[in-house]
Amino acid sequence: MIDPATQAEVLRLFFAEHLSQRKISAQFGIHRQTVTALIRRQQVLLERQNKNQRSSLLAPYYNHIEELLRADPGRSAVNILQKLRDRKYLGGLTILKDYLRTRRPASEPKAYLSLEFVPDQAAQVDWGDFGDPFGLGRSFTDLQDVNIQTHAWMDQFANKRTHATTRKIPELHFAQEKPQLLPLANSYDTDEIRHPIVSHQFRVKFDANEYSVPWRLSGRTLTLRGDEKTVRIYLRDKRVCCHTRCWEKGKSIVNKKHEEGLVERKPGAQTSSDIAAVKALGPHGCRYLDFLGAQNRSIRAELLYRQTFS
Repeated sequence: MIDPATQAEVLRLFFAEHLSQRKISAQFGIHRQTVTALIRRQQVLLERQNKNQRSSLLAPYYNHIEELLRADPGRSAVNILQKLRDRKYLGGLTILKDYLRTRRPASEPKAYLSLEFVPDQAAQVDWGDFGDPFGLGRSFTDLQDVNIQTHAWMDQFANKRTHATTRKIPELHFAQEKPQLLPLANSYDTDEIRHPIVSHQFRVKFDANEYSVPWRLSGRTLTLRGDEKTVRIYLRDKRVCCHTRCWEKGKSIVNKKHEEGLVERKPGAQTSSDIAAVKALGPHGCRYLDFLGAQNRSIRAELLYRQTFS
C-alpha cells in the first residue's frame, strides 16, 4: 500500500498541477495501474481495506441496483448512490462504481475543457448532472412539483457534496462568494419568445401544444411570450389573447370566442358544428353518424334535412 503522504501528493499533482498519469508514475516509481486506481478513488486511504469487507457494504443492495439498471441502464453511479442513500446505504461511491463496471460495459472516455473564474465572474449550471442524478427515476405531477423536488434535491444532496472538478462543496463555496456579489439592478425578462405563423385552423404551436387565436389572424405572424403560468400572444404591440400554459403534450387549448363570426362567414363550417352536436348526444348519436357516413348521400344535406323537419 502507498503511504498516505504519497497518495495525497499524487492527487495534488493530477488534479491541481494537471500532471499526466504517466509522468506521475515515473516520478514516484509507482505502477501506472496503481496511479489510475488512486485517481479514480479520489481519496487517501490511511490503511489497507479488506476487499471482502468493502463489498459486503454493498451486497444487501445488489437486487435494488439490478432493478434500477433494468428500469434505466444508463443511470449514473451518482444517481444510483442517491437511491441507495434513501435505503440507508453507508458505503461510498468507489465500491459502487467497481460493482457497476462488472454489470455493464465501460463507456467511451469524454473530454472537457477546464474553466476557472474569479469570484462573481460567472455562474454555471451542469445540465447533464441535473438531468442524470436528479431526473432519472423520478416522476412529476406538474411544474410546481418539479420545482419542489429540485429544491429538495439541491438542499439535501447537490449543494452538500464535494464537486468532482473543483473539489469544493457548493454550499460552503457560495457562502464565501456571496458577500462579493452585487444586487440585481433590474428584473430580467425570462419569457420564452416565439414568432409563430397562425394556421388555417387559427392555432399557433408552442411546447408541442396548440393554442387558439381569433380566426381573423389566420396566416399572420404573431409574437408569443410564455412564462411558467401563461401563454400571451401579440400582434405587434397589442395583446390579442392569453391562455393558461399547458405543460402536457399534444393538447389543443381553445377559446371558443375565437370562432365567433366564422360560422356566419363560412356556411360549410356549420356542418362541423352539427356533427359535434350529434356526437354530444352520446353512443346513439355516434352510431347514427357511422351509418350516415356509409351512405351515398351528402352528410351535410342529411343533417340540414333533419334540422328542417325535426
